[in-house]
Parts: sequence; structure tokens; C-alpha cells
Amino acid sequence: MTRLDPLILITRPHAAATEFASQLKSAQPDIKVAIHPLQEIEFVAKPHLIDAHFAAYVFTSTNAVDAALKWQLPPRPCFVVGPKTAEAAQAISNDIHNAQGTADDLLQSLFAIDIKGPVLYVRGAHVSTDLKGRAEAHGIEIHEKIGYIQQDIKPSADLLADLARGGNPVILPLFSARSAKLVLQAARPEKHWHVIAMSRKVASLIDPKTVKNLNVAIRPDGPSMQSAVLQVWRECTKGELL
Repeated sequence: MTRLDPLILITRPHAAATEFASQLKSAQPDIKVAIHPLQEIEFVAKPHLIDAHFAAYVFTSTNAVDAALKWQLPPRPCFVVGPKTAEAAQAISNDIHNAQGTADDLLQSLFAIDIKGPVLYVRGAHVSTDLKGRAEAHGIEIHEKIGYIQQDIKPSADLLADLARGGNPVILPLFSARSAKLVLQAARPEKHWHVIAMSRKVASLIDPKTVKNLNVAIRPDGPSMQSAVLQVWRECTKGELL
């Protein structure tokens, strides 16, 4: 193993990690990727709902859409955070309002439309934005239902070894604040870590002085994360970021 031997380490839930790794390898077949999930998704049984009561749905992840599909919710307009969630939500409705950004952008798309009736917000047990509170402060009635739980997975010995790697470059994409917190609980940041954060909010959890590089994706979406990860990998293999 040499200093020019970077590893892309993905800690997302297994399905999302596998998909992201496949996308990376399709774009750059010779990359080295390790998948070590620190969370797993557990879907929640359908709560007591009056389905016809809601005028629209809000989703900030594809897992939330999957939960709604498992609950067999009737078609309603869907307000979603980005293109991947929008694509998934097409299985529920043809009326998709894609914010193409962050939770702040999603809120703005909600505020721009006069919704007649309450909105159902299906989410994970752990969220970093009080979407309900902010929407209700703007006069929109939102009902939250937890569709899935992000269960912690104990860091494995293999994960800890790959984070250390004897000082070789570790490229670490972090897609959420929770992902960042779980990585920081597993190990102290190291000077050979090249961190790519999905957003500035995620990046704010990492002290830039403790890692080699801390980059933020141009946009908070999968393609931007993929582009940023591949750019850092190519620079590492050339020795430019060592």
C-alpha cells in the first residue's frame, strides 16, 4: 500500500451505500470503495390516519416515500426536497413540487402555494430541521408521522481499520448531519481524511483543522456528491491532495 492509494468509505444505510458505490464505479471503474453502514432503516407500521384528510404530502427523503407507499396512501400532490425524492414520489402522484435543494427550498415551495387543508409530513425519526414548526409559523398546518427509524449500527473493526488505513487517504462522503455525528462517535478525525459534506450544515460539524480537506458539494444532491467525491479521488491518485 502506498500513499497514492485512496479509499472511498461510505457509511450510509446499506441500500443507499450500495447504490452510491455503483454510481461511482460506473463513472470511474478503477476506484476503491468500502461500505460500512452506521445506520439501518427500519420502516414503521402504518399509523392511524384519515387518508382523505390531507391535501398534500411532504417528503424529504426517498425512505419517506417508501414508507408512504408501504402505507398505501392515496394520491395527493407531493412536495419534495430534490430530484431523487421527486422521482420516487411519482409512484404516488403526478403532481410533484420539486424544491431541488434543501429543506429551506422545500419550505419556500410550500409557502408559494395556497394549500387547502392540512399537509402530511412523513419523515424519519431523526431530522435536523424543524420543518413542521417553521411551516406552521407561516400558517401551514402540518401533521408529522414517522415513517422509518434510522437505527444505529455499532462501528465494526473493519470500519475502524479503514478509517485509520495507516495514514493513507480516506475519502469520506457525509450525506447528513446524523451521518457526520455517527462517524465522529466512531473515530476521531484524522489528517488523512478528505471529507465531502452534502451541505454547509453537515460541514459545520467537522473541524476543518482536524482533517486534510473539508469540501461541500455544489448542490445538496447525489450527482453533486458523486462529482465531488470523484474529483477528490482523482486528485488524490495524482498526489495533489497528499
